[in-house]
Amino acid sequence: TLSQLEHVDPSQKCRVLHFLAEKQLIALDAPKVVLCGANLDSADLRGISLRLTNLSRTRWQGADLGGADLFGCNLYAADFQSLAKAKTSLSGINLERSDLRRAQMQETFAAHATFMAAEMDAAELQGIDISYANLQWAQLPYAKLTRCNAKESDFSRALLRSAKMKRLKAQKAQFVGANLILADLTSADLSEANLTRADLTDAKLKNTDLTKANLTGVKLEGADLTGAKVTAVTLQTARLNEKTTLPNGQKYDPQRPLPDQLS
Repeated sequence: TLSQLEHVDPSQKCRVLHFLAEKQLIALDAPKVVLCGANLDSADLRGISLRLTNLSRTRWQGADLGGADLFGCNLYAADFQSLAKAKTSLSGINLERSDLRRAQMQETFAAHATFMAAEMDAAELQGIDISYANLQWAQLPYAKLTRCNAKESDFSRALLRSAKMKRLKAQKAQFVGANLILADLTSADLSEANLTRADLTDAKLKNTDLTKANLTGVKLEGADLTGAKVTAVTLQTARLNEKTTLPNGQKYDPQRPLPDQLS
């Protein structure tokens, strides 16, 4: 089947996949046809349902996946990077509980997509647009989210430990209870974001915009806030320690009140 897909006309690939899915020939638990490494280049897969399918190491150059349902799929090391070059949209795609570890999705457009509880360890997401997306409970340790547009996205209870998030644009995003230990949020825009009870222990927040952000119960022990835009009133609701670096470059002194001017 893999060799046949290489030669099937792009307009027919969707029909072939629909047939395989309807006949449950590519089910993740007991597949009769294995699509691992399949060439799905240029396929029109808008709105297709490929739930619980093994699609690891598949190629998607020029494919159209707008509104597709890939719930619970194994997409380990799948290459979505080329979709950006073809200006293809992943808008509204359902990738809930999918395996996207080490997936290549740089510069793709995935606004309003669902990544809830997806495994995205070390995924390459630089420059991706995931604005208004649902990433609750997503596993993103060591993921690269540099220059990502995550405006009003929901990362509640997501695992973002050691994630690279420089220049992230996450205005009004939700990070409630998220694990951001050791995350690099240098020069990120978190204005009006909700970080209630998030763990930012030892995180890098240099020059980060935290204007009107909710930092209630946020763990900032050991975090570096040098140059960050945040008020003393806002920081008073967070948890600091003597290893926390304030926006003015000084270490926090638990024995003294926060200065009114932090910059």
